[in-house]
Amino acid sequence: KSAKTKRDEIIKNIETEVITCTIPENEQICPRCGSKMKVVGKKYVREEVELIPAKLVVKKYYSNTYGCKKCEKKNMPVFLHGFVPAPVLPHSLASASTAAWVIYQKYVNAVPLYRQEKDWERLGYALSRTTMANWIIRCSEDYFSKFVARLKTEMLKEKILHCDETYVKVLKERNVSSESKQYMWVYRTGKHSDRQIVIYDYNKSRSGDVPKKYLGDYDGFVHTDGYAGYNKLTKVTHCNCWAHVRRKFHEAIIVDSEDSIAKTARDFCDKLFAIESELDKLTTEERFKERLTQEKPVFEAFWSWAEKVAPTVLPKTQLGKAFEYAFKRREYLGNYFKNGDCAISNNAAENA
Repeated sequence: KSAKTKRDEIIKNIETEVITCTIPENEQICPRCGSKMKVVGKKYVREEVELIPAKLVVKKYYSNTYGCKKCEKKNMPVFLHGFVPAPVLPHSLASASTAAWVIYQKYVNAVPLYRQEKDWERLGYALSRTTMANWIIRCSEDYFSKFVARLKTEMLKEKILHCDETYVKVLKERNVSSESKQYMWVYRTGKHSDRQIVIYDYNKSRSGDVPKKYLGDYDGFVHTDGYAGYNKLTKVTHCNCWAHVRRKFHEAIIVDSEDSIAKTARDFCDKLFAIESELDKLTTEERFKERLTQEKPVFEAFWSWAEKVAPTVLPKTQLGKAFEYAFKRREYLGNYFKNGDCAISNNAAENA
């Protein structure tokens, strides 16, 4: 594409304003004969994108009061008041636009509240970070909690889910010691689902009771890492993660780069992932059949080989731990063959 075509592509969605540059009327005189000149055409010169800075407007709501003169003469006055839209947050200066902007800046653009505080100050509004935090909490409780509850209801209708948890530090949390650990859990639909739903659930515990309570009677396929806490999910079909298995053998190679057994194990994993990437664009049914045809032989060859070589490896070594990790999860590592929409790894949750 030419430079102009690229430029047109970049600005095609921006509102356009035409600026016509003129000569002052008293100077529209022909330099040769002194006659009055007229516009005979125009020439394109350049274009630029202008930023119109945000501005704040205070909106004061008044409600008209309507009275019935006829009833008033009878000493039976009747009054009606103009309809006033409900506030986003009662007894607050927050509007939909200001609350939305604070939330957007914090969670999409990663602008912390103390920096937003300065931006509002430059616009002439002394909006404290405490007030903004309260806005976010109130919006979460009053509006978003209902939305998330509906998302959860829809998510639990799916047959494939991914789950993961990670440590997160919350500063100055009430009734929680600074030494304790808290966790952010994530639940999401499968990669091939038509509805990509991702829900985060903060909890002070890493117990398996957390996902058990959250998922309730869910009985579909759940992809997780090897954490034993997920075993409390007794109604689901567990699918463990081959990416974690591969990582264990890769760590063994880092410890001993000459270890041919670790390299062979990792090569088996890489082969499974390579085939899987080729099947990614197939339909659910096609993927199910091709996995059994192409991947299942590699899967079975790995376990057949592992059963022979694992007893020769010292159990306390990095490689021994890798084999132990794999064998403990052998049953769950093969469950992704049961449904074409299942995944070979839990990377979807890990990435989320």
